[in-house]
Amino acid sequence: MFDLIRTRLAALLLVAAASLGLAACDLAAAPAQEPTKRFVIQADLDEIAQSAGDENSVDDLLAESMEVIRRRVGSNFHSITYEGDGRIVLETSGSVEGSALAALIGPTGELDFRMVDPDALPMDVIEGIAPPGSEILPMADDLHGGSMAVRRLGGISGGLVVSARPAIDENSGQPVLHISFDQRGQEQLARLTTENVGRQMAVVFDDEILMAPIIHEPILSGSLQVAGGFTEESANELAIILASGMLPTPFTLVEETVITPGD
Repeated sequence: MFDLIRTRLAALLLVAAASLGLAACDLAAAPAQEPTKRFVIQADLDEIAQSAGDENSVDDLLAESMEVIRRRVGSNFHSITYEGDGRIVLETSGSVEGSALAALIGPTGELDFRMVDPDALPMDVIEGIAPPGSEILPMADDLHGGSMAVRRLGGISGGLVVSARPAIDENSGQPVLHISFDQRGQEQLARLTTENVGRQMAVVFDDEILMAPIIHEPILSGSLQVAGGFTEESANELAIILASGMLPTPFTLVEETVITPGD
């Protein structure tokens, strides 16, 4: 009888030892915790102070900036905190690169649709001289370069854009953006394009001209396609920026560190 009990106890101990061994193996095989990436971005406080007025204080604009940045970076970051003095700290355990973050926080996101000034003389534009009521803006496309004179007033604000999505043009195969306006924007686009058939309309983003196509016919649908020498990545970034709202000032990535578990 005792021999039978000893045999069963020994078997139970072997099973227990084996279970502990498996548990230890599982623990050893568990993946190591991913390191945390910490990014510090800095606002231009002087520029924000200039933008602040009776309706918005510097603190209000910084709080607004925080919300815009949250929308731009989405769920890639698990922590976004304000450190003071215009500095915001973002932390992630994902594979976000500093260059990708900089591309999202650098632009303010200001978009306008403005008429090219037909009275501007080419030599004056080259020398940076614009007719009254216009200004000289550079082309964003590095391949073509150059500048154009565009009207300061009478255009359409990007604040009337309700959606922007990246796509591939069926004819050229190139990345583009499809932009749609709200009711007010649709009415302004219809009026502007009806009155200016045969002339160029500049799509201006952060004081650079993405494109300046000729208006061949009135655009009554309230949507248009924007091409600006995009890559698929840059078209997607621009769509995110336009959908997230404007920043009162660009932010600059000033610090990037990796925090390993145990630090």
